[in-house]
Amino acid sequence: MDRDEVFAAQERILRAEREREHAAATALLRDAAASFQRAGIAPAPLRARTFNGRRTIKTQVIGWYLKQDRSVACDPEGNFYVMRAEGTLRETLRGARLEPQPAPLVVGKGGRDGEAIALSELITRRLEDPVIS
Repeated sequence: MDRDEVFAAQERILRAEREREHAAATALLRDAAASFQRAGIAPAPLRARTFNGRRTIKTQVIGWYLKQDRSVACDPEGNFYVMRAEGTLRETLRGARLEPQPAPLVVGKGGRDGEAIALSELITRRLEDPVIS
């Protein structure tokens, strides 16, 4: 096996692991959405913070914030969103269109602030203490 084949094999393994993690996290988010609704916590229109952090912009996302700082959220279908937007004039006027991101099992993993937390723990916290829009 040459070096390129080894790298390709490693890449396949990493990709498969990311896909397994995303599938497991998405299942958690779907269950969370059902739990929020059963608990009477209705989904609401969500806002994204601009990259400079100075203001928020409306989005098309309707769901629940998962962190108190409103930086990540999920929708009723179990999609995961990072609630950040460029803050362009167009977004300011029309709203930001956010795309779902691959859902992690550990939110903030590899981040600089050291605030990594298990997705399951965030869900439990939001059931006990929802972030109201």
